[in-house]
Amino acid sequence: LSDRGTVMFVVQREDLRGKVRPSAFHDPKFAEACRQAASVGVRFRALLVSCSLAGLTVEREVAVDLAEYDLRPIAGWVAENRDATGWIRSASQRRVANGPFPHEVAKPRRRSKDCFPMALKEQAEQEICFDLC
Repeated sequence: LSDRGTVMFVVQREDLRGKVRPSAFHDPKFAEACRQAASVGVRFRALLVSCSLAGLTVEREVAVDLAEYDLRPIAGWVAENRDATGWIRSASQRRVANGPFPHEVAKPRRRSKDCFPMALKEQAEQEICFDLC
């Protein structure tokens, strides 16, 4: 028996034509952690699945690419399409899923727990759901 671990990516995009890779643009720490894990023997595999009301069907295995790559083309595409991609949160009306990502923005200063804005306290007491993004 092998004592090596395996990471399995499940891809739910039937239009995939190439390899999959951890996105160093969206989450550089995760991409680097994947490369480090692979360097000590962790295996990486990916399955392409199709989705239906009956469940998931494995269509094929897909190659995983852990190599470092040039982020500039992706950064350009994201900047060019930022206003037209992602989705809009219902409560805040903020577009999400296309950045800015944590590594693109400065970390906010910590606020004390007593510094919760009064309007939000009143909403929370009324059990209204809201986004804090």
